[in-house]
Amino acid sequence: MLTFFLISIPMSGLICVRTCPRPTGISYLAETLAALDGAGALDHREKIIISDGPLDMTDEMLETLDRGWLHIVHPDGPSGTKQGLWKAFRTCLNFGEGRSHDRIHMFEDDIVPCKNAVKRVLQHPIPNDVAFISWFDYREFEKHPEGGTNGMPRKRLWTRATNSFWGIQALTFPRETIEFLANIDPEMAVRRLRGNPHNSDMIMAEILTLHPSWPKKNLGLHFPCLFEHVGDQSAWNPDPATFIRATDWRGKDFDALTLPIYE
Repeated sequence: MLTFFLISIPMSGLICVRTCPRPTGISYLAETLAALDGAGALDHREKIIISDGPLDMTDEMLETLDRGWLHIVHPDGPSGTKQGLWKAFRTCLNFGEGRSHDRIHMFEDDIVPCKNAVKRVLQHPIPNDVAFISWFDYREFEKHPEGGTNGMPRKRLWTRATNSFWGIQALTFPRETIEFLANIDPEMAVRRLRGNPHNSDMIMAEILTLHPSWPKKNLGLHFPCLFEHVGDQSAWNPDPATFIRATDWRGKDFDALTLPIYE
């Protein structure tokens, strides 16, 4: 359902960009940060980079400090996308000298936004019935019931038949979801975080869906996609053939602020 247009809603939340060293040494981080700043992050005060492993401080990365990005490095990494994601959850909760952020906007380090995408992400409310919003999709678009139109259809987070949710390129979490995941029963987390160090998206969705005390079993998928996945090598697999793209990306010049708020 469509309601009203974004006009002057206060921008809120913590922006977090997750990164780690890639096996081949290639990095898209500096370009991603510049693009996010250009799409609305530049004047946002609360923004951090969380690196699961050493961060290469090139001249471009040093410039990000002047643009307000705080660098947080976990020197024991890289530890795989599962452990890296949980490190990010806990880091975000502990960030800010006691300030509680009502939401956390979490991006991967190899994306490009459309025009004003970050402004829309910061301003858009999170529906009460979803565990989080995904601003990027590469799998569910052709399957959702609205048939490819603009909107925010709900999607079951995880099912045994399909495994459902894939892709953590651009997400917005209400604080309660991050708190739940960061403080999940250790035994439940350990069973799912051991073995394959990746598949963090499916593991996160499985935990939220199966845990009896967590009430929100759906995510909100935002269409059109506001971010595209760029480059040729992911953090977990250097094969370009495995690199995923958005299903409904309308280009860098598409203005996200022309869209109404979705309920």
